[in-house]
Amino acid sequence: MARLNAKRRKFLLLILICFVLFVLVTVGAVFGVRSIKKAIEEAGLSNALTLKSADFPVIDGTYFMQAYGEATRASLTGESIIVARENLMFTGADSAKERLLSGDADIVLLSGTDAQELTARAKDMGIQLSYYNVAKDALVIYCHDNVEKKDLTFAEFESLYESDTDGLGFSTYCYWLSSWSGKDTVLMTVDEVAPSEQTIGDGSYPYSYNICAVFRSGGVASDTQRVVAWMIGEEGQETLTNLGYINTRGATIAEGAGANAYTYYATRDMTSVESTGPRVIKGSPGNTVTEGTTTNYLVENPTSWATVKAEKGSYLELSGLTDESALALINERIAKAYEELAALAIPEFRGIRQTTPDGSILIRTDVSSSVLYNYNNVVSIRMKGDYTYALPNEEGVIGENAWGYYESTKTLSCADYLTFDLTTGREISLENLFIDGCDYRDIVSHEIVVDTQFARDIILTGSYKEVRTDQKFYLEEDAICIVFDQDSPEYILRDPRELSIPIYFSTVAKNLAITSRYYDEETVASLYTSDLPGNRVLIQNRDTIDTIGESEWTYGNIKVRQSWSYSSALSSYGKRVIQNAYQVDWGVMSSLVANDLEAQYDIAVSAQRLEDFLSLTVTDRRWIEGGSEETYTRYATYDLELLRQSQLSDLFWAGFDYRSVIRDALEKEVALRGGFVRTVRGETVPLTEEETNALINTMMSDLSRFAIDYRQISVAFKPQTFATGRATVNLIFTYAEFGSDNITLFR
Repeated sequence: MARLNAKRRKFLLLILICFVLFVLVTVGAVFGVRSIKKAIEEAGLSNALTLKSADFPVIDGTYFMQAYGEATRASLTGESIIVARENLMFTGADSAKERLLSGDADIVLLSGTDAQELTARAKDMGIQLSYYNVAKDALVIYCHDNVEKKDLTFAEFESLYESDTDGLGFSTYCYWLSSWSGKDTVLMTVDEVAPSEQTIGDGSYPYSYNICAVFRSGGVASDTQRVVAWMIGEEGQETLTNLGYINTRGATIAEGAGANAYTYYATRDMTSVESTGPRVIKGSPGNTVTEGTTTNYLVENPTSWATVKAEKGSYLELSGLTDESALALINERIAKAYEELAALAIPEFRGIRQTTPDGSILIRTDVSSSVLYNYNNVVSIRMKGDYTYALPNEEGVIGENAWGYYESTKTLSCADYLTFDLTTGREISLENLFIDGCDYRDIVSHEIVVDTQFARDIILTGSYKEVRTDQKFYLEEDAICIVFDQDSPEYILRDPRELSIPIYFSTVAKNLAITSRYYDEETVASLYTSDLPGNRVLIQNRDTIDTIGESEWTYGNIKVRQSWSYSSALSSYGKRVIQNAYQVDWGVMSSLVANDLEAQYDIAVSAQRLEDFLSLTVTDRRWIEGGSEETYTRYATYDLELLRQSQLSDLFWAGFDYRSVIRDALEKEVALRGGFVRTVRGETVPLTEEETNALINTMMSDLSRFAIDYRQISVAFKPQTFATGRATVNLIFTYAEFGSDNITLFR
């Protein structure tokens, strides 16, 4: 559960000390929190407001209000949320205050107490500030729903906040609502007053506070004043509630509104501009393509592959195309590549004599092939030859050791890569993968030079300039891989091996033609003999996992280890949910302590961002001396736009019965594990059919533990006891099992 850092504690204590001043903030102080109507009238405008991007004031403030800042800018400038986010920088409350005083920020969003303190400080400096209430929030303590005592006195609340007691969560109401609500946690009441939109709105919950927009006052109505007036006006307050915040009247997002509340802002980024040129038939490398990546997904080709056994290995043979001539071209080229690799007596590339002793004899050749990419009517294949050399002994005999291996052996490899357009059977060049008119060599060369692996692992004959027009490459599910090997004259081999540098689709999306040059949704069905629709997979975000940490500590007889890995590029909200995820479960800790035996408790968290979602995988391992080891896996997915934990229903279009798909799979999994059991008087007894159905109903009532990947959805359930033992159930579904058209992720 979330803990508070030192600065946060000081902030909380300040709120408690200044509680009486809270009333003053509520009724108005300094500039006075005037009525919304009067503020708008004095600013000289109505709710309707449009600003140019260049004229929009600089907004900063507490991290939790960043989503509101983004939505405000997007609404008033017409920018997309993505562009608005790029043009904003929320640096946190302390830094935002300094930026407002220095003139680097025009509006800062702060708590009422911080706003009051900053205004007084600015006055001493000769700076006149004003502030209006734009939202409400509250300090809360939450606990597991099995805790008996859930009501606190004022003294108990303040004491717990100061002590940072383990087993309790310390947060704000809006953050709890977006991150912890519905996850077996409840909010503790204070003198029998529960925090809610109503009690926070009317101030009856004692630890409520305002969030204010602070700005420099005086002079004629400015763009800054106009934006603040919009924030406290009808449209600004509606935008606030749609994001899950509590407005000045104590209202928040309507129950059940879910992901639809932010649709207006989010869908701006989903709109693609239609090409104004003439429509062209897809499929030829000569097509005119001027638009970059047109979808956030790829469509798997419904092809079939067979393995052809040959004297020196094997190769693949394609089937499933309606165009026999295209099929023949592809299979003939694959067979030819096999013959070329099989015929090599020795790979003719630099460095071979340094890696194989003089006199070595080629004793084995093994050629193999594999499909690396098979989407959007394009297929990429690797043809690989492995060549094993051995050194004869003094008698000229190649001996074997006790394990049956040749003495003094060395295996070398070289590969060829073939990428085909399935509509014509012709091979594709690197240039064909990019839109017409772009400098693809410059784009690719730049990505290569900045790649750390390139800088670390490659030795060049001179300074690297750019890729060649006949550059060797292959495709993977999310990248163009540029190959440096024995055929690259600028590449000096450290040893006879290739180096592949990935150019990720997400990095070069605006210049990438891979989704549209060879694929036409209207005609794709006629290309294949299969009637099955192609499965969709999402194009992955490639965030660098550069934040990797571990913490080890001892609690009584328990050795605790917490570990985590994620990208530093994540938003502050994303980082917070990860930090919460690797906190220990004090219920588990208590049970381990009670055994009074040496114990180990490990929690590992990994995170992956996909589109606007962040999926966490939490692995929980417990071990007790003399006992068995238990490992549990759980998932959680968060919406980085809406700043809340996602529900599984968010992933499906309304009306689709995704629950039946999951229930069918769950029932099969329970049967595979021998059914549910319980222990009665020391004996294991199976549950009846009625009891089994009831337990499955209970499991199905909580589908919050899920994660999304680029090709699948994983759903985890709480541990249950089966005939095969106690364990969690983790079900994995490809998008195809639900039907790609039923899933909201694909755009």
